[in-house]
Amino acid sequence: MKLAAIVLSTLGAASAFAPTSKTTSTTSLNSGKDDLVSFSNELNPIVNYFDPMSLADGSFWGATNDATIGFLRHAEIKHGRVAMAAFVGYCVQSNIHFPWKMSELFIEHRDKCSFLSFLTLILFFFNSPCRR
Repeated sequence: MKLAAIVLSTLGAASAFAPTSKTTSTTSLNSGKDDLVSFSNELNPIVNYFDPMSLADGSFWGATNDATIGFLRHAEIKHGRVAMAAFVGYCVQSNIHFPWKMSELFIEHRDKCSFLSFLTLILFFFNSPCRR
């Protein structure tokens, strides 16, 4: 029985390295305003294209229109992730209670400042123009 299990496990592992047929698929991020309008009409035909502040027409910081749309997409994804993390944090803190009073937990002022400065450095690094 052990021998059969060993043989079957090696056959499964060997098939992971077997060649497969190659199918090529390409994806591209079309970020022009015309593409945004066509995507919005296809994905939500009731609302269609909705840009009340005309952000897709502008060019921020002297960049091209496509770069501006890419920046806005990146910002929307980042803020959506932060909002989801905040919601999870809210759900966790409203359902989990520590056995001691939180006012008894003493966190020094310098620890708070060092943590906030660390967060500031991380945000500065990820939003710096050197990384683009």
